[in-house]
Amino acid sequence: AFLFFSKIRSGYSRIQLTLFLILAVPIDSMCRLMGKRHLLVHYRHSNSAQKMLIITTKEEASAAIKRLRSKKGWFYNIIGVAVMDQNMESSRIEGVKVVANRENLLEKVVTMEMDSAIIISDQMTDDYVTTLIRSLQAVGKTVHIRLHEYELSGGDRRLQQIGDYATVS
Repeated sequence: AFLFFSKIRSGYSRIQLTLFLILAVPIDSMCRLMGKRHLLVHYRHSNSAQKMLIITTKEEASAAIKRLRSKKGWFYNIIGVAVMDQNMESSRIEGVKVVANRENLLEKVVTMEMDSAIIISDQMTDDYVTTLIRSLQAVGKTVHIRLHEYELSGGDRRLQQIGDYATVS
């Protein structure tokens, strides 16, 4: 304030710049970190986040949910699990509701509010997985598949990381 009122301009601009840098950089960094944390939490539960169904077996369901949650993916929200080898509807695995089984999966998918499905299973046959992929794509759902279960062969494919899994969509 003294420099401003005494009109010593050369010292005023240097001190103002120094104070600005000392105060602005830490305040800006803290605001960015808090804002990012806030936005990620709200985005995941908003209508913009991808609503994803996990298709797997009972044996692999718990581990699949844990792996998907471990990476804290910001663009998807797990809305349910389809257990393909047992009828476990209305029960919960790792806090996620089991919404379908092998017999009623396609009926449920048509009526569910979901954007995509991820197939995580070493126990389903290749023929069944291929049929399932085609059926899900026919009703307009994006299908993600673990890479080691799917041969890459031409076509329009997108590689991405969902949780701890490498997938082809």
